[in-house]
Amino acid sequence: MKRISILLFLFLPLFSGWAQTVTLDSCWTLAENNYPRIREFSLLEKMHDLEQKNINKNWLPDFSLIGAASYVNLSPGIEFSMGIPGVPSQQIGIDQDIYTALLMVDQVIYAGGAIKSQKALQESILKVNQQQLNIELFHLKKRVNDIYFRILLFNKNITLIDELILTFSSRISEIKVAVNNGATLQIVVDDLMAETLRAEQKRDELVANRDAFYKVLSILTGKEINYQTKLISPKINFDGAIAFENRPENLLFALKKEQVDKQSILLNSANMPKIAGLGVAGEAMMKDANSLFYVGLTLQWDILNWNLNKNKKQQLGIQKERIDTEIATFGQSVTIEMAQINGKIEQYNRLLERDLKIIELKSKVLKVANSQLKNGVITSADYVQYLHQETDAKIDFETHNTSLLEAKLDFMMTTGKVQIF
Repeated sequence: MKRISILLFLFLPLFSGWAQTVTLDSCWTLAENNYPRIREFSLLEKMHDLEQKNINKNWLPDFSLIGAASYVNLSPGIEFSMGIPGVPSQQIGIDQDIYTALLMVDQVIYAGGAIKSQKALQESILKVNQQQLNIELFHLKKRVNDIYFRILLFNKNITLIDELILTFSSRISEIKVAVNNGATLQIVVDDLMAETLRAEQKRDELVANRDAFYKVLSILTGKEINYQTKLISPKINFDGAIAFENRPENLLFALKKEQVDKQSILLNSANMPKIAGLGVAGEAMMKDANSLFYVGLTLQWDILNWNLNKNKKQQLGIQKERIDTEIATFGQSVTIEMAQINGKIEQYNRLLERDLKIIELKSKVLKVANSQLKNGVITSADYVQYLHQETDAKIDFETHNTSLLEAKLDFMMTTGKVQIF
């Protein structure tokens, strides 16, 4: 016996290495990293960088090559103008070929803040898209919570069923002795053995359901998690305060409003004058070739756009009002949800108090029933009924206790501030 104990001691570290432990927050991290859309964060960054580069190219000179060839039939002696600065009018005959080739260079000098505003707007769009992904990850955590707590509850119920099976096995051994002594009948043993089989069936059912949730959790996290994995029950810092300032949706609403503001600034820049440098060089040929070269400045200023920008600003104002309605709707929905969850928490607390009292009473009754069964005072059916009642009371306690823990976590996640240990 001493030798066996020493061997177990030597091999204990090897056995303990097989069982891995998993926490809820580690499942969150694994699920986030395994979420297919997590790649969109880097894709959004790449798209944003390309967009910024494209906007910056507005500061680069714009080169245009213009070529034209035409045939003119006019009366002799009529002066014809090309309409190009630097090219004089000429008298042309009845038949005249005209060829023009120009190289134009346009360089932005002052854009009225439009380029800067475009870059700021793209930054705002990037933040909105990123925050929408963060909200998806937030709801992914809730999905992980549901799976995680279901597995916790299945494991607790399986443990209780195992205890029930062990109790049946112990009673069967005791009753067999009584049967051998002629104190009771074999039918009592048969009845308890049948109840043992029923308990084993129940256990198989629980194991099958639990393993199905293990598979779902493995898919979500991208990590193999099975019955050999020990799931740690989280400890939650629950304060019960009804507030949701930390919800990711609130930041999304703020970013959406910021995006509208950036659109308004960009719209204002459309009313500003635009100054650019212009250079033209080329050849114009009618009877004679004429070289052309000049530089200058161009000014563009839309002084009348028929209230187009005013209407667009009104649209942006309406868009902000719509965001305000989304905020109000979200706040109402979250407040209702938190009130419902708070009601569940109070209900589970009351149920747990009664569960403990019920378990205490059922355990006393079962203790008496054990001796009565041995002495033949009650039937095996009576004893099985008492044993199931105690087990059911324990299952109710574990169910309510797990549901209370999940409700507290759900409440804190609804507020947006979650602390688990």
